[in-house]
Amino acid sequence: MDARSNNVINDVIDNTNWEVVNCKISDDLIDALTEENLTEAVNGLVEVYASAGKFKEVILTLSEMESRGVPVVSTRTCNFIMCQLIKQGKEDIVELLYRELKSYGMIPDVDTYAFLMYVICRKGCLKEAWNVNT
Repeated sequence: MDARSNNVINDVIDNTNWEVVNCKISDDLIDALTEENLTEAVNGLVEVYASAGKFKEVILTLSEMESRGVPVVSTRTCNFIMCQLIKQGKEDIVELLYRELKSYGMIPDVDTYAFLMYVICRKGCLKEAWNVNT
C-alpha cells in the first residue's frame, strides 16, 4: 500500500489502539479516491470498517464508490468482509452481501463460495446450496 492509501486509513483509525474513530468519509476524500483510482486504499478502508464491525459503513463506502465508477473491491477483500461477518455472528448478512458485491462485478473464488456454502448450510437450506453459483 502506498503513502496515499496509508493516509486514507490513518484518517479513519486511531493508531494508538486501532479503534475506528471516524466512520464518516468526507466528500473530499471520496473525490480523491475516485480521481486517483485508489482501489487499494478503498480495499484497506473497507477492511478496517469490517474488522471494527462497522458493516453499515462497508456497504455505504462500496455503494458510493460503485456509483462513482470506481472498480469494485478485490475478491480477497470481499472474502475478508464475509469472514468478519461470520466471526461476528452476522451470518444472515453474508448472503445479501454476496449478491450485492456480485452485482458490482466481484468475481467469486473458492473461498467466497466456501463462506457462502457455510452460511447456507448453517441455515439448513441444503437445496439452496446447490444453486449457489447463480
